[in-house]
Amino acid sequence: MSDEPSARPAADSLRTPEETAEEKRQSARWMGIYMAVFGVGFGLMGLLIGLVGSHPAAVLGVLGAWSLVVGVMVFWSARQGAVLAMPPRRTVPYWAGSAVLYAVGLFGGLALAPGDVRFWIPAAAVIAVPLLIGAWREAKA
Repeated sequence: MSDEPSARPAADSLRTPEETAEEKRQSARWMGIYMAVFGVGFGLMGLLIGLVGSHPAAVLGVLGAWSLVVGVMVFWSARQGAVLAMPPRRTVPYWAGSAVLYAVGLFGGLALAPGDVRFWIPAAAVIAVPLLIGAWREAKA
């Protein structure tokens, strides 16, 4: 028996460009998960800071937990193999939307409704919406 590969297995191992492109698209879908985690995280962080804003030690605990989540997600994202073309162009509006809503909700809410659950639960949901929409759209891309 020869050590040279036969033509049949070599031909079977070749994939069409469409198959290769689809495989790359599948491996690049991680950005949707990344955005969803950050969307939920921003919402929860806004909610928790809004509810415990008058307790500096609690705020530091929330920020510490958030720092851990960010660190884990950055480490995880650095290990992903592929990114769909033009991710900043597609994703920046969602990141910016959640960041602006977070800032407005946090500063306005701490001034007008500190600790008021009736304000902070809807505010947390609104803060998360842009990134969750972005995550959904990335999953469909």
